[in-house]
Amino acid sequence: TVEVSSAAITSSVQEVEVRLNNAGEASGSFTLMLEGYVTRSIPINASDLKVQQSLNALPSVGFVTVSSNASIVAEGGSSWSIKTYRIAFRTREGPTPTLVVDDSELVAGSVGDAVRAYVVERGTTGDSVPDEQTIRIRQPVPSKEIQRIELEAKRSFGNERQRIHFESDAPITDSWTVAYDAQTSGTLTWDASEDEVRRALELLRGVGRVNVVRMPAGTRGFAWTVEFLDEEASYHADLSEVTDSPTYETEAPTFETLAPTTPSQQPTISGRTDFRRPLLTVTSSATVVVTRVRPRVSAPDGQFWLSLSGYGGRAGPLDAEASSDDVEAAIYDAFGITVSSKTTQEPRGWAWTLEFPEALGDVPLLTVNENWYHFANVTVKEIRPGVKALDGGLVLRTTSSLGVNTSRTLPLNDLTAYKVRRALEETLSLSQMVVVQRDLFEGPCSHFSGRDVGIACRG
Repeated sequence: TVEVSSAAITSSVQEVEVRLNNAGEASGSFTLMLEGYVTRSIPINASDLKVQQSLNALPSVGFVTVSSNASIVAEGGSSWSIKTYRIAFRTREGPTPTLVVDDSELVAGSVGDAVRAYVVERGTTGDSVPDEQTIRIRQPVPSKEIQRIELEAKRSFGNERQRIHFESDAPITDSWTVAYDAQTSGTLTWDASEDEVRRALELLRGVGRVNVVRMPAGTRGFAWTVEFLDEEASYHADLSEVTDSPTYETEAPTFETLAPTTPSQQPTISGRTDFRRPLLTVTSSATVVVTRVRPRVSAPDGQFWLSLSGYGGRAGPLDAEASSDDVEAAIYDAFGITVSSKTTQEPRGWAWTLEFPEALGDVPLLTVNENWYHFANVTVKEIRPGVKALDGGLVLRTTSSLGVNTSRTLPLNDLTAYKVRRALEETLSLSQMVVVQRDLFEGPCSHFSGRDVGIACRG
C-alpha cells in the first residue's frame, strides 16, 4: 500500500459558551465582534445556522462553520444549562484574534448568567509552516511461495518381522535349530548372538538379508527379532498370497482356495501383490514360541497428476518414489515454472516440499488432478504464501493556479530519495528546492518526506 500524509495547515477554532442558571428564566441576545466588525444581535437560544450566518456576514471573518452541543452541569448547589458553539475559521490565515462578546442585551434570570468566548486552537499559516508531506510505502516481507505435496499410505508399510522367544524361568543349556521353507540351519546355542543367528538364517535359500536383534526374555531366556530386509527374496512360488487383512497369528488363505479372478486387496509393487513369508520353525527341547510381529506391507504403488489454476496441462504422472528432479521436471514441463523441490520420507509415505520463484508471489494451490492410488491419499497444502517484491509505480503531481503538472512514473521497487527529488525539481519545474529524506522501516517499508508536493499513486 502507498499512504500519503501531510503536515496540514490548521484552522483557528474558537468556542462561544452561553451559560444560564436553570433557577431563573434568562432572555435577550448577544453580539460577537472580530477586528472591529460586530454581528447583528444573536438570540441566546440561536441555532448553529443563525450563528454561522451572523459571523459569515462580517468582512473580517471570511468563512466559518459552526456546530454546537448542550449540557447541564451542577455547580455550587445550582443547575446550569450550557450551550457551546464551536466556530472553525476555514479561510483565515494564521491565528485568529479571540472573538469579543457583548452580552449587555442579555436579560439575566439569575446571578451568573453570561456569554463568553475562548480559543480552542490558534491555527497556522502556509507561510509560517512549510507544507511537508510524507509518502509511506508498505508491504509484507517478500517471500517465496512454499507448498507441500504429501503421499500417505492408509496403513504403515515396512519389512516383515518374526520373533523367536525361549520361554523359561530355569537355566537353559539346550541347543536349537531354525528351519525356513523345509531348510534347516546349523545348530545354535541357547544364547546365540545376533550375528550367529543372522548368519545361520542367511544361509537358507529364499531368506535373503536379515537383521537380528537379541533381547532378554523371561528370567533366563532370550528373544531374537528377525527382520527380513529383501523384498525380492520373498517372491517365489511357494508363498501364499494375502488377499484380506489377516491377523498376524492366523494362516493366510492360499491362492488355490480363491477364484483365479479374485483381485488382491493389498497395494501392489510392479504389478505383484503383497506376500507373507512362511513362519520360522525352531527345533529344541526347550519351549520356543515363534510369532509374526508384523507382516510385510509394500509401499504404495500407483501414479498421480497435479494441476495448477490458471495454467493449462497437468504435471505427471508421478509415483510414490518420485525424486525431487522428477517433480521439478514435471512441473516445468506442464506449467513452465522452475521450482526447487526437497523430498523426504515420512512414516507412511513421502513428501515433496516445493519452493516457487519469488517473482510469482502468491501462487494458487496445486491440486491433485488424478490419483491412481487405491491405498494412499495424495494431498497438497500451503506452508507459506508467496509475497512479490514491490511493483507498480508512483506518480507525483502538483496543482497550482497555472495548472496541473504530472511527473513520469517512478518504479516503486527501486525508489530512492534522489529520484523523488529529481522528479519534483526537474520534471515538475518547482521554483523552490525540494528536500527529500528517505527512512527504512522494519521490513520493506519506505518513508519519503518532501516540501511543496502533491502526490498521486499509479500502479
